[in-house]
Amino acid sequence: MEQQPDPVVVAALEYESATLCALRALDDEALDGKGEADHEAKIAACLRFSNALAVIEEMPVHDRTEALAYLTRRGRIPHGSWRVIQDAMERFAVRTRAAG
Repeated sequence: MEQQPDPVVVAALEYESATLCALRALDDEALDGKGEADHEAKIAACLRFSNALAVIEEMPVHDRTEALAYLTRRGRIPHGSWRVIQDAMERFAVRTRAAG
């Protein structure tokens, strides 16, 4: 019988991947200035991060602690990443309200 992956590790890895993807999208100079497609790609990356964060936050405390400890041991997410992504999402919301 094939062993199923640990859902805590899966959620942690998705959070890590989504965080790094969002940071790349927000920092990607190759995308900057490409108009609406660039804006939409950045929003999609930030929403992926938001969804991954929601999964982590909805976990029981023990599982959430385990997921965060696992991510800390891996050390791949830059400190303060969530703040960079949150700030970008707030700017997107302001832009959307102004355009609407």
